[in-house]
Amino acid sequence: MKKIELEKQLESYYEDCEFRKRLNEKTIKAYTIDLNQYLEFITTTEINQKIINEYIHYLNKKYLKYKTIKRKIASVKAFYSYLEYEEIIDYSPFNKIKTKIKASAGLQLGFLFVENCVKFPLHKTCVLVYYKEESKNILLTKVSN
Repeated sequence: MKKIELEKQLESYYEDCEFRKRLNEKTIKAYTIDLNQYLEFITTTEINQKIINEYIHYLNKKYLKYKTIKRKIASVKAFYSYLEYEEIIDYSPFNKIKTKIKASAGLQLGFLFVENCVKFPLHKTCVLVYYKEESKNILLTKVSN
């Protein structure tokens, strides 16, 4: 399918998302942003699996958060699934593309042992544990004898 034909199908896809799937307004807005970004990325007229793989590589280079990458890929994949379901295309180019995106190593732990904390008696140890998960910074404290 050509890029210009994809662009023509967007409006009916958004209507399908709103009225048949009954998706939230924010979800449709995210789909709109993601699909516009995808269409801006495409430089050739004919879309195939190679173009989609290049787009996935582009996303992995541009974004650090795996959840962002997964959402953007899912938006495009859902659009192609809609086109296939409506028989606008014979098959989705995503059918033969593996799109499993794994999370990063997980928690990044940092330990800081501070002996004789000012707020505690001299014979106690205060352990501060700091870790970062996605965009959350968490600080835990533990006091022991």
